[in-house]
Amino acid sequence: MNIAQVWLSIDIETGIDRRGITELLEASTAVLSRNPQPRNPMPHVVTDKCNGCKFTDCVEVCPVACFYELDNQVVIHPDDCIDCMACVDVCPVHAIYEEQDLPPEFAKDVEFNAVQSKQLKDSGAAAITARKDPLPGAAERKKALGY
Repeated sequence: MNIAQVWLSIDIETGIDRRGITELLEASTAVLSRNPQPRNPMPHVVTDKCNGCKFTDCVEVCPVACFYELDNQVVIHPDDCIDCMACVDVCPVHAIYEEQDLPPEFAKDVEFNAVQSKQLKDSGAAAITARKDPLPGAAERKKALGY
């Protein structure tokens, strides 16, 4: 029995259509190579709304540990965020946005998150992965923001 006969017998026994799978993979690869999907350089942004609050509900739900902690807020590392959106709805002050949905008044926060998070990570700081108490005055800040 030659190799082709062995493969054919395996295909028949398992019901796997190897030729069909191979053709599908080749077609998919061809489509992706013609139409590559660009990666969003900053999937999510923590805005200035977090400043003075630093609620950390977001870090508990993040599956990849992409949040880094500053004195007054957290920031998202753009290379680590997988764009899962888990953090968006849990922020008590609605400080996290997808970059494409970012209100214009927070445009400056895109660069701020990218620069600050990269500096922290490059310095050896660990990502924040456990919830901490918010800053003193966070409740007042939340109320002032209308939440």
